[in-house]
Amino acid sequence: ASTISNAINFGGNEGILLVGGTADLNLSGALSNTGGNGLTIYGNTTNTSTILSGTSANTYTGITTVNGGRLAMNKTAGVNAIG
Repeated sequence: ASTISNAINFGGNEGILLVGGTADLNLSGALSNTGGNGLTIYGNTTNTSTILSGTSANTYTGITTVNGGRLAMNKTAGVNAIG
């Protein structure tokens, strides 16, 4: 799996993740936004996962949509994976 450990702020925009290749993508930093426009994940295949992990809560608001691939939530117990 590839890991991005930095926090990502989508600002007032919808968060869009394009996940290609055959490896999982692990996002261990906090995901946030200011516009409430949600998060859409475009995965490559049903065999790859986008993993929301780490110790900081994701605080983005809006709808979470997965268009291909899988979404796995692996935050520390008691920490919000979906804002």
